[in-house]
Amino acid sequence: MRHAPAVGSFWINFEIVAILAIWISASPTSAEAQGGPGQNAVYNSSNGTVGSSAFIDASVFVSNLNPNICALIGGILNGSLLGKAGYPTAGAVIDARGLNSGNTSMTCKASPWAGITYPSPSTILLPAGTIVIPTAWVLPNNTRLIGEGDSISSGTTIQAKASFSSADMIDLGRSFICDPLKNPFLACNTVSVENLILDGQGQAINGIVNSNAQSGTYLDHVSLYRILGTGLSVSGTANNSGPYTNITFNTGTSSANSTTTCVSINGVSTKGIHGLTCVSNGNPVAGVLLDASNNSLKDISVDGFEDGLQIGENANAMSNVISNIHDPGNSIMTNLVHICGTNGSLGHGPCPNTNHTVTDLVIMGATAPPFNCPQGSACLDALTTIKDDVTGAFLTTVAGDNVVGMYVLGNSSSPSNGGYSRFTTSPNLPSWSLLTAGALGQCSPGSLLSNVNATASPVFYVCRPDGNGGGTWTGVK
Repeated sequence: MRHAPAVGSFWINFEIVAILAIWISASPTSAEAQGGPGQNAVYNSSNGTVGSSAFIDASVFVSNLNPNICALIGGILNGSLLGKAGYPTAGAVIDARGLNSGNTSMTCKASPWAGITYPSPSTILLPAGTIVIPTAWVLPNNTRLIGEGDSISSGTTIQAKASFSSADMIDLGRSFICDPLKNPFLACNTVSVENLILDGQGQAINGIVNSNAQSGTYLDHVSLYRILGTGLSVSGTANNSGPYTNITFNTGTSSANSTTTCVSINGVSTKGIHGLTCVSNGNPVAGVLLDASNNSLKDISVDGFEDGLQIGENANAMSNVISNIHDPGNSIMTNLVHICGTNGSLGHGPCPNTNHTVTDLVIMGATAPPFNCPQGSACLDALTTIKDDVTGAFLTTVAGDNVVGMYVLGNSSSPSNGGYSRFTTSPNLPSWSLLTAGALGQCSPGSLLSNVNATASPVFYVCRPDGNGGGTWTGVK
C-alpha cells in the first residue's frame, strides 16, 4: 500500500516533463528570433521570452576575430557584432566585466569609438585589470564609463601606452558634436567616469579633460596616477558640469614637472570639486588652479606643491567658496592658499600674472601643520596658510595661524585704491570692512572700517578696546 502513491507520482512527473519538452522544442525558434546575440532574456506579455535590447553581454563575442577589449566594445557600439538588429538607438548597457586577460587581449589598438561619428547612448561596465590604450578615449554624448574600483591593486586601470599619441587620456564630449557656442542644441550632456584608475606611466600628458560636456557630466572615485600634465581640466563650454567627487591624484615615483597640476578649473562655473587628495613627488607651482567664478571646492588635501590652491592666476575668479582645505604636512609647501593679486611679496611666492580680478571669496577651514623649526636649525620658509596678494596680507604658521576658521575677501568700492573689504577669524590680522549705509555697530578691537556713504565723515574708522572686552569705532581724521 505504501508504494502505490509513488507509481502515481511517477506518471504525473512524466507528464509534466513531456509537456515541458514539447514547449521547449517549440519555443527556441520564436524566442531566438525576438532577440539578438549577447542580450539577456526577458519575458514580454505580448511575445513571450525575448532578448532585452537594454543589456548586452560582451563576453559572448570573444573570438579570434576580436582580439582585444576595445575592438569588442567597438564592434558592439557600431553594431557589426549584433547582426541585423544592430546597436539599439535608445542605447544599452554593455557588460564587459566578463572580458579579461584570460580570454581577451587587454592591449588596445584604437579607441572603442574610432570611426563612429554619432554613437547612441551607452553605459559600459569595464572589468578589473589593466587596459592599455595607445590614444585618447573621446567619450561621446550620453556615455557612462564604470570600472570595478579605483584601487590599483584590485580595480580597473586604464593605462597610457609608453608611446601614447594624444595629449589627453580621456576627453568628455566631442568638440565637433558638442559645440553650444555654435548651436545650443549641440551641447553634450551626461558623460561620466566612475570607479577606475588612469595611469599615465610618468608621461607629460593630461588625465581627464572636459571642455565640452555640461549637465549630468561628473566623475566619482577616479584615481589619477603617474600623470605629469594636468590630472583633471575643466574649461571651455563645460559649464554646469560636475560635481567631481572623490578624486585622487598622485604622481607616484615619477618626478613631477613644474607645470604638473592636479586640477584646473578655467573660465567655467561648475557644481564643484568635492573630495580631492592631491600629492606630488616634486615641487610644481600649483596643486589646484582655480581661474573661474561660481565654484565650490570642498574637502581638499594637497601636498608637495609650492602653492596648494592658487586662485586667479590665469583668469578672473569671483564668488567662489573653499571649504576644508588642508596640508597633511608630508612636504614643505610655501602657501596652502594663494590669492593672486598686485600686492604680492616676492619672499612668499608670487603669482606670475597679477592682472585678474579676485573678489567675493570665502575660505572656511584652512589647516596647515603647526610651525616646527628647532632653534638654531636651518629651516625653510614657514608655510603660509593663506597668502592674499589682493590686500597684501598673509597668515603664517609662525604666527600661529596654522588653522584659520574663516577668511573672506569681499568686493571693492574703489579697486584702483585697493579698498577691499576683508574679514577673518585670525587674531593676527584685523578685519577691514566697508559700510555703505546704516549704523556702525559693534566691532572687534584692531579692525578697520571704510564708511563709503557719500555723506559720511570721517570715512575711515579704527576699532579700539572699550575696556569691557569689546570695541568701539573711532573715526580717524
